[in-house]
Amino acid sequence: MNAATRLIDYAGEVPTGLAAQMTWWSPTDAGQFGVAALGLLLALLALPRVAVTVADTLRRLPRPYRRAVLVALGLALLVRLLVPARLVLLFSGYELVERSAVLTGVHRYGAGAQVLHRLLFLFLPPDHATLILLHRVTAWLALWPLLAWFARWRPPPRALVFAALGLALLPLLVRDAATESILVPGSLWLWSGLLLLDAPPDGQRAGDHWRAMVLVAAAALTRPELLIVAPVLGLLVVRRRGVRLTWPRAGLALLFLVLVSPQLWHTVERMLQDAAQGTNRLHKLFPLGPLAVVGSFLPFWPLAFPLAWTLLALRSLWRPTEQGAWRRQLAVATYLWVFALLVDLPQTSVPRLEAPLAALWLLLGAWQLAELPPLTQRWAGALVVLTTLPTLWLFAPTNEDDAEHFTRAALAQLPTEGACLVTLHESDPPDKGKVQRAFPDYLLRPPHRTAKRYAMAQWQEAGAPQCRAGTFLLIEHRCYAIFHHPVNAPALLPICTDTLAQHAWQPVLQTSAPNHGQNEYGWYPDVPAFQLGLYRMRP
Repeated sequence: MNAATRLIDYAGEVPTGLAAQMTWWSPTDAGQFGVAALGLLLALLALPRVAVTVADTLRRLPRPYRRAVLVALGLALLVRLLVPARLVLLFSGYELVERSAVLTGVHRYGAGAQVLHRLLFLFLPPDHATLILLHRVTAWLALWPLLAWFARWRPPPRALVFAALGLALLPLLVRDAATESILVPGSLWLWSGLLLLDAPPDGQRAGDHWRAMVLVAAAALTRPELLIVAPVLGLLVVRRRGVRLTWPRAGLALLFLVLVSPQLWHTVERMLQDAAQGTNRLHKLFPLGPLAVVGSFLPFWPLAFPLAWTLLALRSLWRPTEQGAWRRQLAVATYLWVFALLVDLPQTSVPRLEAPLAALWLLLGAWQLAELPPLTQRWAGALVVLTTLPTLWLFAPTNEDDAEHFTRAALAQLPTEGACLVTLHESDPPDKGKVQRAFPDYLLRPPHRTAKRYAMAQWQEAGAPQCRAGTFLLIEHRCYAIFHHPVNAPALLPICTDTLAQHAWQPVLQTSAPNHGQNEYGWYPDVPAFQLGLYRMRP
């Protein structure tokens, strides 16, 4: 039995110390965690060189432009720290954080971000709010090597200012920074690696290509599609710079393969499992070819990515110059990026999964904007602002946002120790299908509090036990959620209705949350509001 299937879902029954968690690892998990930890260590050691390279690159800008870029980056930090946090994985973000808090098995997307988050939780209590704070800072740090890499494409200095302002204020990227998306740290490693790799021949330093390869490999360990995208972008950079192949440089490919081989094995294994269960679209991709990308390509979504940036980026591809060829190569790479994602790409995940490639398209658009005549440039800039406004819908509240806020408020009402919490669990009927029922169990463990969580059916079968500090029942959004909710189905799941009706409960916290509408999977009933509550069992 491997570590993943041995995972106990109830708070207080999993190992919280790293040494104890290691005893749960299968040999495959141990190898993947070990390689991911090595990749993270090497990536962190490479960051000082990245910082020096960024400083040297930006220092070469004329002073007025350099100051404008730094002001834009300061503004970027401010908005990323102030924007409200949100969980975008439709409740499975709780599972992601739980997997990092207790390394009892490798997350479905690999161990790269998992090891980084576990490192954070060695010093701070496991909490998705803490993880999101790390991502806010990480997303901001990623802008520096991205802009420095853009500067190496030799655009007009004004393009750096436009790009910095666009990256700082693009709603898609601002929103993405304050989420649990594992592409946020992956982007930092990717842009940093490409920056070091893209040094001009006369500016290359010993060891930079090795550091670059480590960073690109660290990016590939965070998400499966980056196993393809990261090395492809790296090869494009090497080809553009005309780097000569030598035996030491040939060793870079071997280093990359060694670092990513566990992730590659894990990804292929997951894809085969999903294909066997009919949950991915691998068999449909190749017949569709280029048409498969069009409907899922974020730059073609005016409600997520400003239409003006897309039009400017497309216009920039038609330059009959060496720089025009480079832009076209990047555009082809973004096509490959989306094609790799289409194995399993729900529409609701497009803004999250394609945010990094949207940043590349914004850079192409900024380059074109800087090349326009002054009067046309002003009109195009105004169009950028106007077409950015529709994308503010990305911040619209969702049912999942309300569920997160209510869960936080409810857990704050629990005693610090000795309580039991009864909630809807993955094992409860009906079969959950594609409804995510993960719960932030890490918030029920020290140092937050000490409480035991029961599944509703499990608690009933155990004779409805009482705990010394009280037994509490949580009724929240997932008590209403069924995959493709039938029209005539009861609003509240029967297991939740029965648990609430068959015992004497005293309300502790009750609220009514408006129904903000369906997600892609059609979970929710057609009701105007959800009645949410935390109840305490009367003695």
